Amino acid sequence: DKVSFMKKFFAIIFLFVFKSIFVYLQELIYCNMKSIVILLNTTDSVKNFVSIISKYDFEMDLRSGRYVVDAKSLLGIFSLDLNKPVVLEIYATDCDELIKEISPYICK
Repeated sequence: DKVSFMKKFFAIIFLFVFKSIFVYLQELIYCNMKSIVILLNTTDSVKNFVSIISKYDFEMDLRSGRYVVDAKSLLGIFSLDLNKPVVLEIYATDCDELIKEISPYICK
C-alpha cells in the first residue's frame, strides 16, 4: 500500500514538473515570435520572398487558415491559397533587418 502510494505520488510530481517545463518552453517560444501579414500573389513574389528569408538562420512559418508550412519552402508556399494574405510567423526577436527587406510584401 505504501509503495503504491509513493508511486502515485511521484507520478503526480513528475507530471506537474513536466507540465511546468512544457508551459515555460511554450511561453518562451511564443514570446519570441513575431507575426506579420503578407501577400505573395505572384510567382515572382514568392521566389523573391524565399530568396530573401533564406538568408536568415531563424525559423519561420507561413500560416493560411489551419495550414502551416515552412516559409523557406517554395513547394510549401505554393500549396497555400495565395489569392489572400498569409501570416508569416518569425521565431526570433532580432529580426528588424528581415522585416525591412520583406516590407514590399507586408500588408498595410
